[in-house]
Parts: sequence; C-alpha cells; structure tokens
Amino acid sequence: MQLVNPTTKFEVPASGDGNMRVLQKGEVIQLERKGYYIVDQPLTKPGKPMVLFCIPDGRTKTMTK
Repeated sequence: MQLVNPTTKFEVPASGDGNMRVLQKGEVIQLERKGYYIVDQPLTKPGKPMVLFCIPDGRTKTMTK
C-alpha cells in the first residue's frame, strides 16, 4: 500500500481547437506536448465540458500537469 498513489484523479481545465467538438466517445487524440487522450464524454451541450482521460505513458511528471 505504500507504493500506491493516493491521488489518482487530476482535473485540468483547458481550451481546445474548435474541431474537437466533433470527437466521439472512445476516440484517441494527441494533444501537442501533453500526450495521448481518450474521449470519455464528448461535447454534447454548450456550457458542459468534454472529458478526456490521459493515457499513461509511464512518466509521473506528466500526471500532475
């Protein structure tokens, strides 16, 4: 249990390109200089943000940025 990270969820608000609004659930995208992400919740209504999950690459520093 000493090796398990107690903080497993990070939320970072961000702005993206307008073309991201056509992404569908399950699509994999690469954000420049950030990494790869899976669309979990696509943009459905104005004012409700889309949700992306980061695909871990093994680097711990990228998890907090």
